[in-house]
Amino acid sequence: MERITTSARERLPAAIADFDVGGLVRKKVSDYPIEQLEALILSVAAQHLKTIELFGAAIAFFLVCCRR
Repeated sequence: MERITTSARERLPAAIADFDVGGLVRKKVSDYPIEQLEALILSVAAQHLKTIELFGAAIAFFLVCCRR
């Protein structure tokens, strides 16, 4: 087990360096159709905006209730 762990620790940094995640993501995004990319970004933004609005409403509710 120790031999396997030692070998993995020696070889893993080189394997990670060879694997260009940023490049793969850039390629996938640049190849994605603009209309679908826009729709995806807007749907994710809308989902997060709803979450932010709900947290804001909850905080406002607690502030109003605590003032009384």
